[in-house]
Amino acid sequence: MATLPRYGVEKDCNLGYDEKGVDMKRAWVLCLVAGVLMGEEVLSVGEILAHGSALAGKEVVCEGVWVAYGGLKGVLMGPGGVVPAVGIREMGEWGRYRVQVYEVAGGIVLDVVGWEAIWPQEVEWVVWRSGGIAGFRDVVVLDAEGTGYVVSAGAGWVQVRMAAEAWEELEGVWERVRGNEWGEAVPDGWELRLVRQGEEGRWWWGPGVPGWLEGASRIVGTWAEAARRARWVEAWAGERWGEGEVVRMEEVWWPDASMGWPREGVFYAQVITPGWRVWIRRRDMEIEVRIPANGGTPITRD
Repeated sequence: MATLPRYGVEKDCNLGYDEKGVDMKRAWVLCLVAGVLMGEEVLSVGEILAHGSALAGKEVVCEGVWVAYGGLKGVLMGPGGVVPAVGIREMGEWGRYRVQVYEVAGGIVLDVVGWEAIWPQEVEWVVWRSGGIAGFRDVVVLDAEGTGYVVSAGAGWVQVRMAAEAWEELEGVWERVRGNEWGEAVPDGWELRLVRQGEEGRWWWGPGVPGWLEGASRIVGTWAEAARRARWVEAWAGERWGEGEVVRMEEVWWPDASMGWPREGVFYAQVITPGWRVWIRRRDMEIEVRIPANGGTPITRD
């Protein structure tokens, strides 16, 4: 018996793949393909989370994006949610996954038993940002409306909605980035990967990056930092109110530094100010605060 790391669920976990090798994995993939051809329902990650209790103990097929934390442990994510999972060797970063569903004290956990390389229908963009001195890795998954989730190693995940202005700027550089690599990899630099419906573009934040990419790099950086910002806001809420959990975040580009909540008698710089509307759950209610994208103390309505 093997235990799914951290989640305390005991079952035969991936031992078959280690002992029996690639043949068993191929058998699962063939089963997966056969199931799809026979009309087997394909679920989204959000649907699995919404119906987790009913699916517990069952084997289902879902589409999503795989994010590894180390070894075979990671999460499956999509625009509708994020769920902890244990993967298999040689599994792709996105596709259609056959999973066993488990319900544990902390929620739903998946054990991946098969994989097929198909772009998830719900997903429009996937953004990877990695590198730096600390070796961070952030992943952003969005649907066609700009709604999705951000996952950051060490900071968990958060639900987000992107600003239309940021989306438009990223759209503007996509035609030049798609299928290309820009800049040079440098020590402690940032690698940015942008994948749209299976097609990839890549650039590095370092010497050699053209000026027209700087705006897009800042936008991706803002998105990638969302989960870390959420944890920081929760710490701030804990100091201020004794508790608080970030429920979701919405990116906004305000026309001035008041971030939409001007105070009488206060002068605000008249510059475009990107930032976040952040909803915090406290007891039985949600409180909205706002934070600038480049850091700073959250502001409240009153």
